Formats: sequence, C-alpha cells, structure tokens
Amino acid sequence: MSRNGSTLKIEVPYNEIRTFCEKWGLTRLEVFGSAIRDDFDPETSDVDLMVSRPSPPTVRISLFDEFRMVEQLEDIFGRKVDLVWRKSIETHYNEYRKRSILESTEIIYVAPNTYTSEDDELKSIKRIRSRYCYFLSPRS
Repeated sequence: MSRNGSTLKIEVPYNEIRTFCEKWGLTRLEVFGSAIRDDFDPETSDVDLMVSRPSPPTVRISLFDEFRMVEQLEDIFGRKVDLVWRKSIETHYNEYRKRSILESTEIIYVAPNTYTSEDDELKSIKRIRSRYCYFLSPRS
C-alpha cells in the first residue's frame, strides 16, 4: 500500500476515522510502528496510534473514555490497537525513543483549521495522500 508516497501497511477507513476524531475532539491522528514498516504482519501485528487534541481540550476525556477510545479504534481497524498521546511522547525522557516515534509517523487525520502556514509540522502533512486532503479543509 505504498501508493502515492504512503507507507501504510493497513487499510484505513477514513470516514470512520474522521467521525471518531470529531466525536472525541481530536485534532490529529497518526500511525507509527510496524504498521508503516516492512516488519508488519497482517495476521498478528497491532496498530500503534498517536492522538493529539487542542489545548485547552474541547472534550473531557476520562481514563474510562480512553479505554472506550481504544475499543472503538479496535473495532474500526479490526485488530488490536495501542494508543498514545502525542503530548506524552513529546515530553518523554528518552530522546531516542521520542525522536524515533515523532520522525516516523503517517498522518491519517488532521482536524480542519488546526494549523497555520507557519506551522513547522505542516511539512509532514504533505505525506498525506492527495485523495484524503479533504480532511484539511473545513466542511461546507
């Protein structure tokens, strides 16, 4: 599935992802780990996902909600999901681990109006396949 510059080894149901992210007030959803590497095993590999939300958050998310989020993502992807918050990775004490994750993600959702042209991370948005760019513009 490395079409159009994508390294994803999984099918992504983008409409379900958009609904999920809007429900939970997320601004960004990224895939990392084996789901974008050659060591991905379609039978046994999980999906590692990193989520972001605005500051201050628009939706209150409890610990129980986080469990619900994982369950919903497992239903969406049809496999086990590991979920981490971008903020926890950005502030991780292990610089190597932090850099290896943040530099090797594939963005699958960006909320409308959550970036500016001056945003350094805008460069990574270019990795999104052109047919999914409608996630970057406001709904009509």
